[in-house]
Amino acid sequence: MPPLPVLTLKRGKLHRPVRRRAGLSIIEVTLVMVVLTVAMGLFTSTVNSTSRQRAAKRQAVIASEGARRILEVMRSQNFQQIFALYNNSIVDDPGGPGTAPGPHFSVPGLTAQSGDADGFVGQVRFAWPGPAISEQAVDETLGFPRDISGNDTVDAANHATDYILLPVEVRLQWGGPAGDRSLSVFTAFSNL
Repeated sequence: MPPLPVLTLKRGKLHRPVRRRAGLSIIEVTLVMVVLTVAMGLFTSTVNSTSRQRAAKRQAVIASEGARRILEVMRSQNFQQIFALYNNSIVDDPGGPGTAPGPHFSVPGLTAQSGDADGFVGQVRFAWPGPAISEQAVDETLGFPRDISGNDTVDAANHATDYILLPVEVRLQWGGPAGDRSLSVFTAFSNL
């Protein structure tokens, strides 16, 4: 038989000693496990999100550097040959058909979007596919129609050999951990 509890008198009241519990109840253990599971889930989610954002930022920097690089390469070319070198037509290539780099380029460190027809990340885009340049082209993003020959008129003549202003878009489209991404850089080369 277990020993009887000892009763004590405290400030005029009869006091029974409190039995100490030896451990946690099943409800307390379950509650602690739920709290720990939720905390671990939130921590894991934060780490994964940060990792994806870091990779997406790194790829955006690579894309920006790729656009800058192709613009510098274009800037180093003979001004009057830039259009012929980077348009969609091979007919006007300065070294003969098929000798120019053309409008598509790759960027090391970036992968083309799935389903991309040409398989390249980068594209140089003019308001005209080539080999002719018309000031009457309609392209709001590049500011057309526009006088690019400097004769103060917007006409339908071919200005592929006498342009003094050449608006261009460098567009990069790639796939990554944050999904499909794109970057467009607009500029204009001038021979003024």
